[in-house]
Amino acid sequence: LLNDPDSLAGDIADYWANGGDDRKRLNSALSHFRRLSPEGQELQAVGPGPRLMGRRIHDPYPDDALIIEALANEERSKLRPVSTSRKNASNQRKFSAWLKREGRESIVSRLTGTDEQQRSLQEDFRKFTEAEGKVVVSLDRLRQYLGAESQLKQHHPYPDDARIIDDL
Repeated sequence: LLNDPDSLAGDIADYWANGGDDRKRLNSALSHFRRLSPEGQELQAVGPGPRLMGRRIHDPYPDDALIIEALANEERSKLRPVSTSRKNASNQRKFSAWLKREGRESIVSRLTGTDEQQRSLQEDFRKFTEAEGKVVVSLDRLRQYLGAESQLKQHHPYPDDARIIDDL
C-alpha cells in the first residue's frame, strides 16, 4: 500500500466513481492513516482527491536537530516566551528538512564553516524562502549559540560620538 501510492490513488478514484464515501469517511481514515504510519513511510498525497491532514512532521538533519533543541531549551530556561521558542525551533527544523530533501549540507555544518559554506547557506535560505514563503529561521541565533561570530551588522558609532562615549 505505502510502496505504490499510484495504486492507492487509483483505488480511491474507483471507490468514488462507484458512489462510495457519501459521508466523507475516507478523508478522515486517510488522515488517521498518515499519522499512524511507521516513520519513513508517510503516505504522500497523490493525484486528485483528499489531501491528508495532521501535523506536518519535519525530518531535519540529526546534527541540526540536536542544536535546534538545545537552543530552544536554553531559551526556555532564560524565560523567553515559549511560543516564540517553539516557532523558531519549528522553522529551523523546517529549513533543515528542506535542505535534507534538496540534498544540501546541514545548517550546523555550514554555520561555522568557511566563508564559501556560509554564503552557500545564505543562498540556500534565499531559495528556501522563495519556495516556502517568508519564514523566520534565526540563523544568527544558532550561529551565536555555536560560538561563532554574528553575521549581523555590528553597530559602530561615528568617531565624534565614540570620543564622547569613551569620555563618559
